[in-house]
Amino acid sequence: MQHRRIWHAPGPLQIDYSIADTDEPDADYTIDVFTGMVGKGLAEVTQTVTEHGNTRSAPIDGLRLDQDHAYVFFRFTQKSSSGTDRAWTAPVWYEAT
Repeated sequence: MQHRRIWHAPGPLQIDYSIADTDEPDADYTIDVFTGMVGKGLAEVTQTVTEHGNTRSAPIDGLRLDQDHAYVFFRFTQKSSSGTDRAWTAPVWYEAT
């Protein structure tokens, strides 16, 4: 499994994203933000962002990872005339500095 660990001072963490699909530029997207703690049960959706069409760059604000052994990952859902597609990211592990 691929993963990445970040060190960040406690507090808000801003994640920037962009979406580009030249085959379906008018698709609708839902980005579900999952956060969790190692050994504390299943991750939960803590934020949902919606977009229409391709985006250059946009932030997911208000994400907080304040404790060691926290992690975040994302589920992208694309809805278009050709159906629904989903993609998941690998988790990003958080350690307080």
